[in-house]
Amino acid sequence: MTDERTARTARAFDAYERRFAAARAAQRLRDPAQPADKAEILETARQVLGVRDEWIPEIAPIAVRDEPFSGYTVSHLTYRSWPHCCGAASLYRPDGGGRRPLVLVCPGHGEEGRLTDCYQRMAQRLALQGAYVLVNDNLGQGARERFGHWDCVAPFYCGISLQGMIVMETLAWVRYLAQQDFVDASRIGACGNSGGGTLTLFLAALCPQLAAVSSSGFPSEFGYILQKERRHCACNLLPHSAGRLEMWELFSCFAPRPLMLEQGSLDNLIPID
Repeated sequence: MTDERTARTARAFDAYERRFAAARAAQRLRDPAQPADKAEILETARQVLGVRDEWIPEIAPIAVRDEPFSGYTVSHLTYRSWPHCCGAASLYRPDGGGRRPLVLVCPGHGEEGRLTDCYQRMAQRLALQGAYVLVNDNLGQGARERFGHWDCVAPFYCGISLQGMIVMETLAWVRYLAQQDFVDASRIGACGNSGGGTLTLFLAALCPQLAAVSSSGFPSEFGYILQKERRHCACNLLPHSAGRLEMWELFSCFAPRPLMLEQGSLDNLIPID
């Protein structure tokens, strides 16, 4: 009986690996420098995520309170994106005010969402260097719901994805911030690690307003993520992406703007090789 179970498991994994290998072998090599190929890459990304321009919401933030620190002030915000969909964000304002660059710090899966220590420290550092900084709680995280991604495959049944909703909400934030008098709209950047590296990957392709992007702790291959060789949050799973889209294509669409990709040498989810 044990031998039969082992054989069934081997056959299942063999079929699984062959499906991914066939999808990879059938994938056409595209050149993001060519307008037609770039347009195809971007359209495929929208399809995989379930992103539609008409579904991008309008952000309506409300200032709850300001908290002063040495060199900067934090404005704690609540906001509405889609109807009945509310969130929380923190806007770091450097002393002196005026028109300045703005950086989106995109959180990963921290226990406290945007209030996780490492994201706060990154925002503080950037604010002290003279930039405005927005740190937003993504759907299912932080003040919205702590690690609420346990059922994040449910949107697939509606033809969308949780990751696509996070991307659309972030695009809405960029549009809102680019219209504010205190923001230099020509110098808006985004950085993120882990889950924030996922978000910045798609922002690099789908957010033309960004002037610079730094993505870490995620850049690799979609096939590697989909095969679940490590225990990733299911928000990283995107239907119909195998054999249709690859990360290097999306990052290449950001050219010729500045892009920095990083990977930690001790990252056990996505090994450096």
